[in-house]
Amino acid sequence: MPPQRTPLRSISSNIVARGHVTPYICGIIIRKKSEGAHAAQIARDLNLDIGTVKYTIAKTSLRHENHSIKPAARGKSYTDIDERHLLRYVRLYPKNTYAQV
Repeated sequence: MPPQRTPLRSISSNIVARGHVTPYICGIIIRKKSEGAHAAQIARDLNLDIGTVKYTIAKTSLRHENHSIKPAARGKSYTDIDERHLLRYVRLYPKNTYAQV
């Protein structure tokens, strides 16, 4: 007989799922910083992680009207030579399917 599985533990209420900082909260962080408040005080007042507050303050100049920063685009997985080879092959064999290429 296989061993009995232990039951799953109950979900801890201490863990809170946090999302992105809204533009409104971001504006409050920037305003409090411009008024001279320290990052730790802002974090306590808004119930945020201090790292979140410091990151928001550091990236303020990169944001346009408090909108989120776009992540960097993924780089090409092929080189210019690979692209030339593929185009040459497709021109030589135009009836081949995508799977055959």
